[in-house]
Amino acid sequence: MRSFFVLMVFVVWLAGCSSGAAPSSGGPVDASDGSTPDGGACALVGATYDKTCGTAADCLMVAVGCYCGAEPVIGVAKTAQPAAQACESQAEKSCALGCAKTTGHVGEDGQNDEGTGRNLETLCDAGKCYTALAP
Repeated sequence: MRSFFVLMVFVVWLAGCSSGAAPSSGGPVDASDGSTPDGGACALVGATYDKTCGTAADCLMVAVGCYCGAEPVIGVAKTAQPAAQACESQAEKSCALGCAKTTGHVGEDGQNDEGTGRNLETLCDAGKCYTALAP
């Protein structure tokens, strides 16, 4: 019964997070190609932020706020980073997943930096920012 209650709270919170309107600048916006998020909601479940880039210098990292396991870190466009980080910080405060978190950070390449002595880095490939474990 407790897990059902937690799930319902999460669903209600998630529905309330979506504003349906995109911010005017620097934040998540709708896009038909799926590369940017769903009209202003935190990228909490499968959505992403603006990832448009020309070079890796156009990208910054954002730590995902609500997660299980090692902390996911995503690459976003510099212009989207302030709004994305603010949204993820709010998601962290409201997270009701109730699962264990572990040490380390996971890039979008699926690699965990824990114990490797290497850091995640932002890259730009095919016009999209992403994070990967540095060689």
